[in-house]
Amino acid sequence: MSNKPEDTDVGGGRGGRRRGQRARAGAVAAVLLAATVTGISLTTEASAGTVSPAAISPAAIPAAPAGFTTTWSDDFSGAAGTGLNTGTWKYDTGPGSSFGTGEIETMTNSTSNVFQDGNGHLVLRALHSGTNPGSGWTSGRVETQAATFGAPAGGVVRMESLIQQPNVTTANGAGYWPAFWMLGAPLRSGVGWPTSGEIDILEDINGRSSVFGTLHCGTPSGGPCHESTGIGSGERACGGCQTAYHDYAVEIDRSVSPEQIRWYLDGNNYFTLNATVVDATTWANAVDHPFFIIYDLAMGGGFPAAFGGGPNASTVSGGQMNIDWVAVYNKGPGSGGGDTTAPSTPTGLTASGTTSTSTNLSWNASTDNVGVTGYDVLRNGTSVATVTGTTYTASGLTPSTAYSFAVRARDAANNVSGNSNTVNVTTSAGGGGGGNIAQGKPATSSSNENATLGPANAVDGSLTTRWSSGFSDPQWIRIDLGQTYDISHVTLNWEAAYGRAYQIQTSPDGNTWTNIFSTTTGDGGTDDLAITGTGRYIRMNGTQRATAYGYSLFEFSVNGTPASGGGSTLLSQGHPATSSSNENATLGPANAVDGNTGTRWSSGFSDPQWIQVDLGASHSISRVVLNWEAAFGRAYQLQTSADGTTWTNIFSTTTGDGGIDDLTVTGTGRYVRMNGTQRSGPYGYSLWEFQVYGS
Repeated sequence: MSNKPEDTDVGGGRGGRRRGQRARAGAVAAVLLAATVTGISLTTEASAGTVSPAAISPAAIPAAPAGFTTTWSDDFSGAAGTGLNTGTWKYDTGPGSSFGTGEIETMTNSTSNVFQDGNGHLVLRALHSGTNPGSGWTSGRVETQAATFGAPAGGVVRMESLIQQPNVTTANGAGYWPAFWMLGAPLRSGVGWPTSGEIDILEDINGRSSVFGTLHCGTPSGGPCHESTGIGSGERACGGCQTAYHDYAVEIDRSVSPEQIRWYLDGNNYFTLNATVVDATTWANAVDHPFFIIYDLAMGGGFPAAFGGGPNASTVSGGQMNIDWVAVYNKGPGSGGGDTTAPSTPTGLTASGTTSTSTNLSWNASTDNVGVTGYDVLRNGTSVATVTGTTYTASGLTPSTAYSFAVRARDAANNVSGNSNTVNVTTSAGGGGGGNIAQGKPATSSSNENATLGPANAVDGSLTTRWSSGFSDPQWIRIDLGQTYDISHVTLNWEAAYGRAYQIQTSPDGNTWTNIFSTTTGDGGTDDLAITGTGRYIRMNGTQRATAYGYSLFEFSVNGTPASGGGSTLLSQGHPATSSSNENATLGPANAVDGNTGTRWSSGFSDPQWIQVDLGASHSISRVVLNWEAAFGRAYQLQTSADGTTWTNIFSTTTGDGGIDDLTVTGTGRYVRMNGTQRSGPYGYSLWEFQVYGS
């Protein structure tokens, strides 16, 4: 897999509140298996066929990692066709609809759905009966009786399992949703979800051969953890995870400051969350206590729906999640297992490709007795970034300025090496002119990997945030500069997922585009481009990705000077907004006019609904941009009013398709509203941004 930089992502993407969640509204009733169990049946009924798994020899539970001791484990060594030991495990049974995620299966304690195979594996199997793929599914969900697995203050806990995901593909696996996860022990004593914490170690959907890692915390809707999507890794590639066993693990580390949660796939740390991602109380309530472990194989629901839906007529019956073993390891404070050895000092730091605003750094990897987790990059003696690899592009530098750089290594116990050799660079004079005119301006995009990786991140002046698109071609990111500029310079600071082929384009109106730069040989890093063009809008239009991921930019900087003319002005941002209803108090109408594509307004789940903005005075309206979340309007009107009471239609549609509606309109009024008359689905109307332009 690609070990991409450790970003803090919301679990979901566009439509994310239904994408990454495994939310549970409360403690789920458990039904214990009877003392006598029946044999398993390998005959299943399904219109689309069945899955026939092959027997695989079990692997031994590994010894505890260095510094850890084994707290608990299970290698599922029961006889073929038997259920689980109910002194250790309990069954969560009943309709999936009771779990709060839209699942359609019924969870049972039958050994047709949950059984040990006699070859050292626990099997959760999803079975279908009947001809309607949207009903008739049964499957299994189990959780540990013990809710005692956690890290004490100053300690570390590691939960780990060897799992084969259901052997299905995107062609026949729509709707499959396997998961290995944990809920906080306080949930069993009445503390609500997600305050009590949930950590998803493995989730995948629809046979995508992926893995998602997520933390759920805070309040049930919105809040510091962006519920109900949570804070997560986003989708990460998991090659061969449907056809072979892979090792999934999470570590809660309370021995470092700030505390961390680290996710691992086959021993590779692919995602890390620091406690500082939320406030101290939210983190402590969600993380600083024991957990219980859960396995389940769901069918259907919000997460699969966000990636195309299912089950459908092609979905096979009999897909199964095979678990070889599970183990919990602990490292206690002051137990002698604590790591106090610092990594070796990095060597061979060099700088190359220095431009007027950036330079590329590279160095030799350090070694550590446990493992290096990252490198601090120091500029003029101050840490400016922490990266997981041995390269870094320092961008946003000032032309004709001298800088010194060094790096140092750190490990999971927060032991830090000495500084590397120092390299000195001086940026060139450049030719930007006018400063970065893109910073802080409204930005939109063709798609976002998830809700925390929106286009505003590429114009916020920070190299620790980024925009990332969906994983397909073509994709674009666009900036509204607010008026017409003569463009002289563009800097693209790429993350690891860069564009092989792309164009820089300008437009007077956001509709008609002119190429001012084009390449088919992009190589990532920092593209520092001296170009010439004129426009109010500028975009990077990606036509060929360099990796399996999308297009991802830390920063999209533009230099230029105002031109004559100027065009229409963004009138709505920051003005008072009201609405017919709100889904909840955190999803109010002000979110749609705050210039932030990471926040949104969402209405109640009925028709009709509206959102309106008071421009403060009468204006001539020339353009409206609706940036829809997944819950969009199928039929709606744009209306203007002089008094907020009497309305005139300036646009109307009954065929809305979501995404971004960039509409050229003609009208006059102090008030502008979107009046929704038909929703696209069971949810409400939801807008990331409602932008009104005019003069």
